[in-house]
Amino acid sequence: MKIFLLVVLLTAIFSTAAPMGAQCYQTLHQDFQPQGSGSATLVNPLPHDDTNPLTIIALGDSVVWGNGDDLPYKFVLNVSQRTADLTRRHVRLFSFAHSGAVLVGTNGALVPSLGGIDQGDPNSSQPNIQWSADCAAKVLPDAELVLVDGCINDVSATDIAIPWPFNWTSVEQIRDRVFANCAQPVDKLLESIRQTLPNATIILNSYFLIVSDKSMPLLRTGVTPSEFTPEKEQRRLTKTQERLFLNSGQESALNTARKMGLPSWGQRSAEFYNDTMDCFDWAVAHANGLNPPALPPASGDHHCPAVTLTPQKATAVAHTYLAVVPSVAENAYGTSHTHLWKLPIPFLWWTLRKDETFNKRAVICKALYPTEKDRFPCRINPTAHPNLLGSEDFKTALLQQLGIAWAR
Repeated sequence: MKIFLLVVLLTAIFSTAAPMGAQCYQTLHQDFQPQGSGSATLVNPLPHDDTNPLTIIALGDSVVWGNGDDLPYKFVLNVSQRTADLTRRHVRLFSFAHSGAVLVGTNGALVPSLGGIDQGDPNSSQPNIQWSADCAAKVLPDAELVLVDGCINDVSATDIAIPWPFNWTSVEQIRDRVFANCAQPVDKLLESIRQTLPNATIILNSYFLIVSDKSMPLLRTGVTPSEFTPEKEQRRLTKTQERLFLNSGQESALNTARKMGLPSWGQRSAEFYNDTMDCFDWAVAHANGLNPPALPPASGDHHCPAVTLTPQKATAVAHTYLAVVPSVAENAYGTSHTHLWKLPIPFLWWTLRKDETFNKRAVICKALYPTEKDRFPCRINPTAHPNLLGSEDFKTALLQQLGIAWAR
């Protein structure tokens, strides 16, 4: 656990350039029929054809993909099933989300395919979320609901969450990056979806608090009753990370960072959560034609203007929403009640603290990557992503907004 996030979230960012083909890189498709009995409690108020299945598009990064959650528990699937139940309609879910996806960048590894199936588990920044949104709208023009997130990988998940000595990113740098990547780019994404799918209800997901003041600080934490973190494993992982930094020519920067001391672990994560909430509020308000204050200039204060959203039933003008996962310190990584997957730990012939898809993903990693060095990040990729409790948090937040948008 000592340096889990460097190894883990490192995989959400680094990649190499690759071209994209004509397909949309669909990572998941599933149909849902209404369960139970009774009449519909949700009705889409926007123009649609009730004789057709209700189509849902999911777009975004590893959070929307549901990294570490097995198929029955990915929150986009649970939301789709509940939508079928509440509308009494056949629902079709098409997900184009994949781990490592950036919002607008054009460099990076392309979603890999195995057996003709595009894989959402391995990290690949391309296609970016904006490109996937445009492509999905072309092939699914009658979509009635879009679930989307994006921008954490543009900001750099590693720089948000990894503590000293492997990260010397300042809070101010996180603030600047959020302003650059999560305000206007998210605004443009929402606007483009509204243009290409004018009758779709759009729900933007917030992110979550990765680490908090309740998380056990790295490099100071010992073994706790609920964790198996032997000192030998800690030393091995620490040396591995040091070697990565030295091999990349960052020896002087690493030494400088060590001399600066140990900063607050959760401060950058809190800054990211709070700043993205402000920028997402602003972008949703702008999408709904509420005329929020203009963004400050690039040379000005890098804070999105404060906006208070009051969601209402969807209309032709206002049909974009923000699903908020609350900032709860006790749910962050490194707490006894964490809502995030823990770092898997190899022990003799076993692996402890596996996520739900660990064994399935190991097969994918082995097929895609020739060396153990490349397979390792793939195997531990879900660490610090929403576990079953975290998935339930997202499901609740999304259904709350859908209940407002499609209220009878």
